[in-house]
Amino acid sequence: MTIAELKRGAINHVLGFSLPQTMAGHWSEPAQRTDGGTEGPNAIPEGTIFRLPANMNLDAVEMDPFTRMIAKAVQKHGMIVWDISGAAGFRAENPANQYKDGHPYWKEGGILRCPKGADLPNNQVIFKCWPPARLQSLPWKELQALQVRLAK
Repeated sequence: MTIAELKRGAINHVLGFSLPQTMAGHWSEPAQRTDGGTEGPNAIPEGTIFRLPANMNLDAVEMDPFTRMIAKAVQKHGMIVWDISGAAGFRAENPANQYKDGHPYWKEGGILRCPKGADLPNNQVIFKCWPPARLQSLPWKELQALQVRLAK
């Protein structure tokens, strides 16, 4: 997700998603390899594509506005498990100090619509705005895995 897309309020492509654990030794196309270490029947291979049902009315689901934008992209384009990470999360552009008027995600009026002061160093307000907390409202249980084609 780019900062420009998030400011615009619409994401028009598949989203990259990471999980703390993925399947060991196998992946699903379009992935080309895995660094997963999880065994068992419920392990998810890297490269798995998920989506929300096309007939699901996301506007009728109580959801954080930032999360709704992501959910609509997942419904229309899907999300692909692309890597492992310390927490489940979506891949987004890192501003890397390129914005002189404040952090585009955290600043007051920014992409995440955080409260005043959220972009201050060591400010606990940021955790109320932190995406993992906000993504809890995504209808995770409704996700559907598309066809998985295991490779190794």
